[in-house]
Amino acid sequence: MNETQVIIMIKKIVLGLSLMMISLTSSSAGFWHHAGVVTRTLTEGPNYGGCMIMVSKLLPVQCSVDGKRTNWISLDCQGTYYSDGPRKYATALAAMTTNLRVSLWIDDTKKHTGHCVARRMDVYKETTE
Repeated sequence: MNETQVIIMIKKIVLGLSLMMISLTSSSAGFWHHAGVVTRTLTEGPNYGGCMIMVSKLLPVQCSVDGKRTNWISLDCQGTYYSDGPRKYATALAAMTTNLRVSLWIDDTKKHTGHCVARRMDVYKETTE
């Protein structure tokens, strides 16, 4: 390899590493919460992102509303942040009906009426705790 080829290769490596670092720092904010079971549902047109669920375990402190921890989380049925809110709500209804456990990926940077938004919901076939 001549000097020019080495310089081009180094520039490509630096560019690739830079792009990797940018993608790592811009990854989605959030965390998992093993929420227990869905105990209530709420549908509300203009508030709370259109729909919410109450889970049996308190949400982490990052999702506190007016300084108090809560069990309520928005599923964003209006689609302000994510387009799959109605599907998450239907999944929550099925989980509540069958008394199955859920886990939530919560994005505490996105909120409706002060409540955190669930980015993802997983339902577990095993019965409640």
